[in-house]
Amino acid sequence: MRDVIFTSSVLILAILAIRALVKGKVPAKLQYALWLLAALRLMVPGTLGSSSISVLHLLQIPVATESDSVSSLDADADVDTDVNVGLMNVGSTVADHSFMLSLMTVVRGIWILGIVITGSCMLWYQIRFMRYLSAGRKPMQGGNVQYHGLKVYTVKGLPSPCLCGNKIYLDEELAEDESKLKHILAHEYCHYRQLDSLWAVVRCILVSVYWFHPLVWAAAYASKQDSELACDEAAIALLGEEERYAYGRTLLSLVCEKVPKGTTVGPLLTMGGSEKGTRERIGRIAKRPRTLILVGGLVLVVAVVLGVITFTGTRQDETSGTESQGIGLMVLDADTGAILLYEELPYEDFTDRINDAEAWEEEKDRILEEVKRKQNEIEKQQAEIEKQEEAMRSQIEEMKQLQAEVEAQQKALEEEIRKRAEEALAPQGTEPIEE
Repeated sequence: MRDVIFTSSVLILAILAIRALVKGKVPAKLQYALWLLAALRLMVPGTLGSSSISVLHLLQIPVATESDSVSSLDADADVDTDVNVGLMNVGSTVADHSFMLSLMTVVRGIWILGIVITGSCMLWYQIRFMRYLSAGRKPMQGGNVQYHGLKVYTVKGLPSPCLCGNKIYLDEELAEDESKLKHILAHEYCHYRQLDSLWAVVRCILVSVYWFHPLVWAAAYASKQDSELACDEAAIALLGEEERYAYGRTLLSLVCEKVPKGTTVGPLLTMGGSEKGTRERIGRIAKRPRTLILVGGLVLVVAVVLGVITFTGTRQDETSGTESQGIGLMVLDADTGAILLYEELPYEDFTDRINDAEAWEEEKDRILEEVKRKQNEIEKQQAEIEKQEEAMRSQIEEMKQLQAEVEAQQKALEEEIRKRAEEALAPQGTEPIEE
């Protein structure tokens, strides 16, 4: 995940820079196609091969050499029997490792929760808008109007024309204007021909999975804008250059319309958009930019280089100074499940040591002795706790007996006081009458 986030960040920043540098100098379709690289980088979990120019070389962190980190296995050597001893000293205590495991579990839970919330919100907006379309739609001219096989529906009060599946939706008033209708149908048909509905779904999935990554959100918005630019360009080519300015006026008439909520990066494809985005589209239509073949070729070369440096990993022979992967050894307590020992064995070190059977047996015995020692310590602590509990129970019994004696003395004292009080209150010179 770390490598994917880093490489995709580099790729997205590079594409955003290319967009700014070659604006109006390359075909909009080529500019839109660059985002395919970013989408694939976010979908591919690992790397494809290795190269010496991979950007992952920037993540290499030098660590101590093997002679400084590997514990000696000689029988006569003095070995520090701390918790983190073994075939390789991993530089962290068991408590630290347990904390990291717990932290990773919490982070993973937050990530999954974010995916569910983001995906659910997008899905809810789209379902709500699609229900609105289905409830209010009417086949245009009784269903007799189709555009290159796409059915056309009218919806009263629809904020902006849109494509949903293989159906085009537009407002009833726009349907009455033949000039605008021609431009709208051409634009939505170009969305359909470019498979933008499919890429819009991919965009939503990636935004949901990488909801925490601001550059992914920026890429989703920019790719949505580039898809509109590509469709504008394709629609004008389909309609003819004589319709360029009329098409721009149609687009200008939609700039003040309210865009349906949730469609900025959602799967619905609306012809209208934000004011800033529509202003860029109209400006590009009005200026009629001239694309340069040389610039387009240079962009393709840069795209290939970006693919190589972001899709490949580091070479094995150049990563000797980085933290090596290894085989983890974890010893758990059979009763409580607590981690007693955790040690990591590097692959290259493990291969050498496993061939020496005697050394391996000695190391295994040492580890077992360490486990037994810790178990004995735990048993001694439990026995001490039981003794303390027994002493406390004895003290409690003695306190109960003492309390009973105090209560008995208190009752006797109260009885003596009562008798003396009665004698003091009795009349003088009188004797009790005998029966």
